[in-house]
Formats: sequence, C-alpha cells, structure tokens
Amino acid sequence: MSDTHAAIERLYDAERRSMLVFLRRIVGSPEAAEDLCQDAFLKALCAWPTRDPRASVHAWLYEIARNAAYDYLRGQRYRQSQPLHTLPSSAAAVPWDERIVEAAPVHQALAQIPPGQRVPLVMQACANAPVQDIARRLGCTTGTVHMRLQRGRARFRSAFAALS
Repeated sequence: MSDTHAAIERLYDAERRSMLVFLRRIVGSPEAAEDLCQDAFLKALCAWPTRDPRASVHAWLYEIARNAAYDYLRGQRYRQSQPLHTLPSSAAAVPWDERIVEAAPVHQALAQIPPGQRVPLVMQACANAPVQDIARRLGCTTGTVHMRLQRGRARFRSAFAALS
C-alpha cells in the first residue's frame, strides 16, 4: 500500500463518522451524505499529492466535503420542484442512530434554515471550526460569518420551537 493510500485510510478511519454527521446536516439526506462522504474521500485521494502539507488536513478534507455538498444542493435545485430538503415526517422513516429521538427534530429544523446560514452553523457545531476558519473556507469575512451564525441560530431556535 502506498503512503498516500495509507494516509487516506487513516484519515477515513478518523473522520468518516463526523463527516457523515456534517454532510447529513447540510444536505438533509443520510443516503446523499454517505455518497458525498465517499466522493469527498475519493477526491482527497486524487488530490493528495497537490495539497499543501503545511495546511490542516482536517480543514482541507472538510472543504472538499462542503464543496461536494454545495454541488449536490445546486443540482437538487434543478432536479426537484419541491424544497431542497424534504425530511421524513415520521421517526420510523429515519435511519436508526443512537440519538434518533433528538436527531429527527434537529434535522427538520436545520432543513428550514437557508444553506448560507446552515453551513456555518453546522461547521461550528459539528466540526468545532473557529469563525476564522469558517470565514476562510467560505471565502467571506469573519463579520459575515458572525452575522450568518447569529441569524442561523435565531432561525434554528424558531424552527425547533415550532416543531415542539
């Protein structure tokens, strides 16, 4: 096994689960999140020789995943006439995980937040990304990220409260 393949395998073992959570919260679909996760790791394998070895591998990988999720969402907009994120209405339709009771309302509330506000919110909540990293990855200022986080949190609280 080459050094590149071994490095990607270690990265996959370490990051797969958290990346699936990250992607599922962005796209709203566990199946799409699984596909996007696989695509992100495949892209990382292909781009491994060109990455900056001084930069954070974690940030680089999540940037690949975020871009894949955005591409998916853009594609969905053109393929569907319904809202981008339609989530199951019953808990039985949601795949089991250890937090199923908490997960369904959270996913439903997140689906109601526009992607521009949802993505920084998920990046901060799931990936523990600092505001500066989020701003750099999204190509905007820290002030913009703070505004999106504030508005995203307010929309999340409102949407979550409406589900209760």
